[in-house]
Amino acid sequence: MTAYDPPRSREQRKQDVLDRLRRDEDAWVATASPDGVPTLVPLSFLWEDETGTLVMATRRTNPTAVNVTPHGLIRVTVGRTVRAWREENELADRDLMHTSTWLV
Repeated sequence: MTAYDPPRSREQRKQDVLDRLRRDEDAWVATASPDGVPTLVPLSFLWEDETGTLVMATRRTNPTAVNVTPHGLIRVTVGRTVRAWREENELADRDLMHTSTWLV
């Protein structure tokens, strides 16, 4: 049986995510077309701490931009596949942000 570190608090996990956003420059961005075709691309980003805004840019004709235009939903991963959770014991409360609003 694998022994895990105790789960971090949601506040600590939020701080860990913010630390990565402040430090990193590149992210993987996942979107899907209306018919479900996935697109995964690396994009450089800027984290605006004051407003809580993640700024990215790509050509309007890129599949990523085309996919995100109708609904604005994406999944972003920074660093080496960093997640807001580490192990199974943190999965229940893994969502820390929804529609640009921190849940913590």
